[in-house]
Amino acid sequence: AGHGNYYFAEDTTALGDLVDRELDNLDATTATSVRVVLAPAVGVEVLEAYGYPLERADGAVIIPIADLRSGETRKVVVQLRVTASRLGAMTLGRVTVALRDADAAERTLQLTATAEVTDDRNERTSGRDREAVRVIEAARTATVIDTAAGLYEQGDRAGALRLLEAKRKDNEQLAHELDADDDEIETLLNGPIGAASGAFARPAAAAPDSRRATINARRDAYDLVR
Repeated sequence: AGHGNYYFAEDTTALGDLVDRELDNLDATTATSVRVVLAPAVGVEVLEAYGYPLERADGAVIIPIADLRSGETRKVVVQLRVTASRLGAMTLGRVTVALRDADAAERTLQLTATAEVTDDRNERTSGRDREAVRVIEAARTATVIDTAAGLYEQGDRAGALRLLEAKRKDNEQLAHELDADDDEIETLLNGPIGAASGAFARPAAAAPDSRRATINARRDAYDLVR
């Protein structure tokens, strides 16, 4: 929930080093109480922020990011439902990033999010921002991996593998539509899917390292969504 670092310690001898590393990083904290506040426009509904909780207050949506260290970055992918009344430019809402700096002073940065509404499928496809699409699909891939890990833990290995395979095919189609480098898509999106599929290929009840398989898959999902 605090969006810190994710570690898998297979034995207790590693815990001391992990805790020391995290405590050392506290000295590099430059921003605390970081949050993204979304004030959606009329006709816009915030459905989900992949990997983050949502808090709703007075018509706004607050996404807590926790603390940030010097040089650290976060990405936040938000799913919206938009009801457009006409074609053309549309305001989606106001976005505010708020934080407390090293001197405990409150700082904010605001911008207005806009979109272009079109009924031309070719225009929509050609106008997509390639980097934004990759970030979005990384978050969606993370959700699929996390859901598949849950199915695998419940004994539904076939369901987990079907889910992963469907998303793998979607990602390949995405690469084709974007005319993207296959290695890039394979590394960013289908690499973690392949690792999870390989780990989930064995029945959970029969695999002595099934717990490791689900933890590693969820770690990959966590890294993708951040």
